[in-house]
Amino acid sequence: MDIKSLNERFDQKTKEMRITAAVSPFIVYFIYFFLLDTIYGILYLMIRNGYFDIVYLTHSSWLSALAVGALIFAFPKKGQRVAFGLVSLFWLVYGFTQLVVLSSNGKMVRFINVFTGKDAIHFAGSVFAALPVFVYASFAVMLFAAAVIERVLYRKAHFPGKDSYGKPLRCISIAAAAVCACCFVLISPFRTIDKLSNHYYAIHNFIDNNCVYLDSDLYYYAYYDIESMVLAKKRAEEDLYKVTQFFDERPEHTDNYMTEVFKGKNLLVIQLESFNTDLITSGHCKELKKIYDKSMVFENYYGTAFGSEPTIGNEMAVNTGFYATTDLSASMGIDNIVFSNSLARLFKAQGVSTAVFHKNGPDFYNRDKTEKAFGYDHFYPLYELTDEKHLFEDDYFLADDDNVYSAFVPDGSFMHYFVGYSAHPPYSPDTVKDMDVNNRYTMLRERHPDYTFDQNDPMEVYKAYALLTDDMAGRLIERMEQDGSIKDTVLLFVADHACLETLENASDNEILEVQNIPFFIYTDGITPQKVQKTCSNVDILPTVANMFGLENDNRFVGNDIFSDSEGLAYAPSFDWVTDRCSYVGGGVKEVFVEGDEIEDDYIERMNALVRQRIEVNNLVLYTNYFKEH
Repeated sequence: MDIKSLNERFDQKTKEMRITAAVSPFIVYFIYFFLLDTIYGILYLMIRNGYFDIVYLTHSSWLSALAVGALIFAFPKKGQRVAFGLVSLFWLVYGFTQLVVLSSNGKMVRFINVFTGKDAIHFAGSVFAALPVFVYASFAVMLFAAAVIERVLYRKAHFPGKDSYGKPLRCISIAAAAVCACCFVLISPFRTIDKLSNHYYAIHNFIDNNCVYLDSDLYYYAYYDIESMVLAKKRAEEDLYKVTQFFDERPEHTDNYMTEVFKGKNLLVIQLESFNTDLITSGHCKELKKIYDKSMVFENYYGTAFGSEPTIGNEMAVNTGFYATTDLSASMGIDNIVFSNSLARLFKAQGVSTAVFHKNGPDFYNRDKTEKAFGYDHFYPLYELTDEKHLFEDDYFLADDDNVYSAFVPDGSFMHYFVGYSAHPPYSPDTVKDMDVNNRYTMLRERHPDYTFDQNDPMEVYKAYALLTDDMAGRLIERMEQDGSIKDTVLLFVADHACLETLENASDNEILEVQNIPFFIYTDGITPQKVQKTCSNVDILPTVANMFGLENDNRFVGNDIFSDSEGLAYAPSFDWVTDRCSYVGGGVKEVFVEGDEIEDDYIERMNALVRQRIEVNNLVLYTNYFKEH
């Protein structure tokens, strides 16, 4: 028998057995989930970069699609129909949710943050409105494709019933799914990365969400998210000795020229929502500019954010001296964690009352629990402090409302923290439908009737809303000067993060740079000065402790800015900046002193220090270190 005859016989036998028809569902599953992942990757890059010029294909997409397809194909006919419907719907919703979050804050989201999703619902409408049409269109096409598959694919031709090869095919499918799953777990893309590189640490510790995604795919990102959450505490307990070693080797704090300069004074921390530095330095915010020019200004301050909640994340860093991890976000998972050297606890040890003030209620960012974990006596939603009907989107009420002001600046000794809001998105006057006459836009028109701006330009609206915070700062200083409280009170102004519009439009190589945001300290009689040393939000607590003479055991990951330690700020991507240079994307981006040669040894030393600080920070939280130590 010749080759031609064999081929004809094989083709005839195959047709009789309908093998091609029988395996066609598996082929369809593979193609569908492969295309879904590829389309998601393209949309991700278009949102991140604003354009797309290379076909997106991760090296694990095909493996993920094979695993998902084989798993569904292992079910009998009815089971496949149900499994495909549920699985495809899940990934469509999951992928769409990821892109919505990405478009609003520039980051992928993790399952742990689902619990705090309700905190963003009040401006979700503006996010959906701003989401590019091609995102909706792409997911609509994939949803339509899934519906067609559900309607057309499950015909008898694809399911030969009791034919002898039905069960063997499913067994083969189960084995294939198992093999793919093993490859999925054991031969993951990033496990081959140099384990001494910053890139590996960022991915292995799930510190930079985007970095993890770009080295895997949508399916593996979700899998690794769950795996890391489940195993995080176990891994941390195995490495617990590293924390003790870090603190044992940490140099003891020594007094410097700023030690106890504010001893015995009160402290007010004003957290400026979404504030770019140029809002102040340009003179746009005139009242803040007056204060800024008379203050101690930290010009090279970076408000780096870990996790996906930059506002509460910054609040945590300032109050505790530690960054939030992605697994234990600053608003969830830290209820029982002990911060023995927190800002509030150090002041309370001096017999000082402590409280936090914010426009939202105690359930927003879980603040009724987080503020207790930070050590505060009270959390005050502003609406509880006055009989006036205010929504407090306008920060001005902090200083202008008599009841609120008297609680914020009381008689006696105090350390109070105010979380601002006015410059918060959405940057549109008509996005919230249930506001009364006290909304931000109305108050802006009342106090700044001659101020003109394009209401359709988000950055113009942002700058307009920032004027409400500026009004508050000027009124606060005015009242404190009138009642004399300014003489024994220090005001610390710090932004929680840059404008979200700025962050969204920044490339990966610009994120650290745009987080160079305002941090300045003012009190009556202070000598204006510019502090050039590089610093970040985890350095604020040890610095304040030194300036106020607060007794502590110096167990922080940051340093007193006025100590002899080298200035340093770093991001979840492991990019960093020091007084000498900035290191971004695996290389030196800018050298700050002309002629300075940045040695390889210096880069290696700083990389190792950044990795150590991030690792120790996470271990402290995962193991609740200070509860036992």
